[in-house]
Amino acid sequence: MTIEKARELLIKKEEQGKDVDIEKISTLKMLFKDDNFFLRITKKVAFGILEFLGVKEEDIEREYMELISPEQYHNHRIFLIKGEEK
Repeated sequence: MTIEKARELLIKKEEQGKDVDIEKISTLKMLFKDDNFFLRITKKVAFGILEFLGVKEEDIEREYMELISPEQYHNHRIFLIKGEEK
């Protein structure tokens, strides 16, 4: 899973309408602006978010590992090289 896919799942969750925790969705929208959000939180919190987004229990570990993988980190080019953002 990519952060873009997580954002898509959040939008789908919001569109479900009834029985949706609007405050949680609003907070996650704000946090998901950071492409590296999942690198900054605990595994337990990340699992809770993925569950909230509707990821199947048997897929949560795999999806989490993809979200925090070096490839994701590199793909978003957020790491600093020589003090400059690339």
